[in-house]
Amino acid sequence: MRTYQALLNQHALEPGDRLIWSGDEGGEVLALRIAAMAHGCRFFPGGSSYTGAGRAGEGLAIAISPVLFAEKAMDGGSAGKTLRSTDHDVTLVTLRQKLEGARRLAVLSPLSGVGGDLSLAAWGVPAMVRYCDVGQAAGVFAFLESAEVDSLVLSEARLRSLSAHPAALLAGPVSLQSLFIESHVGTDQRELMALLAEGPFQARRTHFLVSSDQQLLTLEEARSRRRQQGRDLELAAIAHPGVSEARALEDDAGIWVLAVVAAECTPVPVREALWRDRVLTSLGGHFADADWRGGVAATERLADIALRSMLNALSHRGVFNTPEAGYSEEQVLACAAERHRPLLRRWLAVLEHQGLLRRDGGQLAVVARTGRYDDAALALAWDEMAVLWRTVTGASGTIDYARENSAVLAQLLAGERKAVEVLFPAGRTERAAALYRESPAARYQHRAVAALLAEIAAPRDANDPLRVLEVGAGTGATSEVVLPALAGKPLHYVYTDVSRFFLDQAAERLDRDPRVTFALYDIDRPPRQQGFSSHQFDVVIGGGVLNAARDTDASVGWLRQLLRPGGWLVITEPTREEFWVMASQAFMLADADDERARSGRTFLDRGQWLRVLDRAGLDRVLDLPPEDHPLAALGHRIFAARTRADRADVRPDEVRHHCQRALGTIVSRVEIVDRLPEPGEDGNFDWARTVGEVK
Repeated sequence: MRTYQALLNQHALEPGDRLIWSGDEGGEVLALRIAAMAHGCRFFPGGSSYTGAGRAGEGLAIAISPVLFAEKAMDGGSAGKTLRSTDHDVTLVTLRQKLEGARRLAVLSPLSGVGGDLSLAAWGVPAMVRYCDVGQAAGVFAFLESAEVDSLVLSEARLRSLSAHPAALLAGPVSLQSLFIESHVGTDQRELMALLAEGPFQARRTHFLVSSDQQLLTLEEARSRRRQQGRDLELAAIAHPGVSEARALEDDAGIWVLAVVAAECTPVPVREALWRDRVLTSLGGHFADADWRGGVAATERLADIALRSMLNALSHRGVFNTPEAGYSEEQVLACAAERHRPLLRRWLAVLEHQGLLRRDGGQLAVVARTGRYDDAALALAWDEMAVLWRTVTGASGTIDYARENSAVLAQLLAGERKAVEVLFPAGRTERAAALYRESPAARYQHRAVAALLAEIAAPRDANDPLRVLEVGAGTGATSEVVLPALAGKPLHYVYTDVSRFFLDQAAERLDRDPRVTFALYDIDRPPRQQGFSSHQFDVVIGGGVLNAARDTDASVGWLRQLLRPGGWLVITEPTREEFWVMASQAFMLADADDERARSGRTFLDRGQWLRVLDRAGLDRVLDLPPEDHPLAALGHRIFAARTRADRADVRPDEVRHHCQRALGTIVSRVEIVDRLPEPGEDGNFDWARTVGEVK
């Protein structure tokens, strides 16, 4: 202990300084704690709930050793409240009363926490203290038997592991006078009592103790103090001018999270016609010489070849080999791998709807006038398609991919080939890049998104950069048009995808653009689970990605959570069956769990998309291209919708810092919600439902 006293003296520690231990457990911790008590310092175990509020700029951190440092206490506020040695004495007196009659105390809990408190208290009563650092359960029970303990200190985690271990059955009951369990505020005391009733430890008295702010409390006292702290947090949050209601909840680690309802304000009317006119003017200038009708004709020709490729693949699988020959639907479905049969059902529906198949009773047959769909006929059709596509687009990547995919379509249907291997041969991305860039619809969509974002960014200044999140950014087809359109604008652009593969490639392309950062984002998971907080972004972009969502309503709802009041959701999506996609990329799409599943369609139609946006509480602003535009016939739409600006634009970090300045209490996260959560039947709040994680 003298060594630690000298060490503390050397660094001129004074009463009230914080002393934080993050080293190994052992007897030396007790010596350190005694030295700290002699100085009137405040001791914190490194693994406690204390996380260092107010360190930077508000307190002086002094390096003492690789595992030890002290911090000057702040002036004022609960985080800066200091404890003198007399406070320790009060705690020890209370513990000595709980230890009355103890003769042999075994400590299976860290000495930097409750275990150390009880060890120090035991010095004031005639009790022998034994600290056990045995890791194996069998060794622990052997130690308890040989030490003949009558009192035991252990953590909740140790209690659970020892009770569940087979060694507990062999050891027999451990009879104790007192059992001290190091708990936390969220402990279910009834569950632990049930565990004790069936477990190896039989005690006359059981104490649940919580170490909180340098004081040792009963579980009830700790919960009462925790509830009061939550109420104080809620009052502090409501004191922020942008907040009308607040509720303090706890995350799984016991750290405070605030659910906050922004204060009401008078919304600025959205002028849809103005936005529409500006975007259309920009598009008209950029595409003044575009041959949209030729592009539509080429796309429709590709769709026709895709339908014939489906028939060709089915003929290779032993059905529809000759016109007018009838096959039951069961016979046709049997030619495909089981996992592809839902897709094959959609093939049959569109082939029948397009007049290539006819149904007679329970039989399906190829219509005689359909024409040839054998290998030779398809080869000629693909040759002609390549010439037409190159004439219209100046490129051939899309047709090269579609043609090779057609050649192996029977194998894909049978499950003998993987569609991803055709799209990304040897891991290369050239084909995928072509798909999202070459078509007339794709070029129109990317330019429309870029024009809209340029208008949104126009009034921004350096103190308020436009914050943009792109989900499903993939090969960068959208960002490579949008980012140049925002050159010179204050911008923070977060490029995300579900795959690290695409992010690594994008990082190489954009490594010199300081406006861009990269992150993983899965549209099928709540953003909070992925490290994203609510109300972070001004714009969220999704370029042809939401059609791959399992539940479109859930995915759009989660994206809405990320938007600030008046923020924009900008998405581009196909809204009708795209036959060549059904014969290629559809093999890679997961089964939907929304209206697509009920209707048997690959994509939501336009009306369904508009209803999705309405259900998410978004106000529709743009729906392009216009009805009289040639590209409207293809069904590729650009939807832009805004969150309602009838609430204050309060930032989560503003509220979090406001509360921490007011109380010194650590708040890990603030979530802006539409309404505060209500308690469930058990009296607890469902945080996941509060932020829309449950559908």
